[in-house]
Amino acid sequence: MKLERNKVVFIGFLLAIIVFMVLYGISLNKETEEPELKQPKVPELKEIPEEYDSKLEAVDAIKEERQTLKPSLYGEGHIDSTGMYDPLLEEKERQRIVDSIYREGRIDYREGTYRKPKCKKRA
Repeated sequence: MKLERNKVVFIGFLLAIIVFMVLYGISLNKETEEPELKQPKVPELKEIPEEYDSKLEAVDAIKEERQTLKPSLYGEGHIDSTGMYDPLLEEKERQRIVDSIYREGRIDYREGTYRKPKCKKRA
């Protein structure tokens, strides 16, 4: 019974793959074994906590927490008096100032001079 050359090469190739898989499995098994920790590491305290003789001293030693405010997402110039964001707030403020000047009538724009303010009569 004579084996053909193709069959011998194929069987040799299969044996090489099987041997490689067995050796690879053994090497992975050795690497995954981790030593078990008998006692976990605990960080050491840097500061020794202060001990109090009475509850009153402990309560008095409590520091009041300051309220921290989040920074605004928008510039301070764009937030109106109600706290709402208005991208045109600066332009509206300029327009309000110009309107108040026109309403008072102190500037004569045609002649380029100032007028004396009108006296308001009190009732």
